[in-house]
Amino acid sequence: MGFAALGLDEPSPVSLAGGGSAEPVMSLELIDIALAERQPHPKLAERMTGKVRAVLTETIGGQEVRHEIMVPVWMDVQQGMSEEDIELGLMVKAADIVGRLKQHMGNLAG
Repeated sequence: MGFAALGLDEPSPVSLAGGGSAEPVMSLELIDIALAERQPHPKLAERMTGKVRAVLTETIGGQEVRHEIMVPVWMDVQQGMSEEDIELGLMVKAADIVGRLKQHMGNLAG
């Protein structure tokens, strides 16, 4: 069932009476990010792979929805990198992927 069938893509009479826009309002925000797992790549010694849990909130027509997604990521490890550097690097890669998703969705809405 799509958003149109649920009526989530249209403003309610209450929101219009309160000065709301006739255009659907949608936002996507990253509210939490954490490394869920990581492991060395099975064949590439200098590569680390992992999964990052990203928690997003999406507001559609004034209604907030929470999403938890797992983002698969990888990075090449450089000599001298600490465990914290590797974890941060994997989370930054995931945040970049979520940012591109948010930008793409913004382009679709606009």
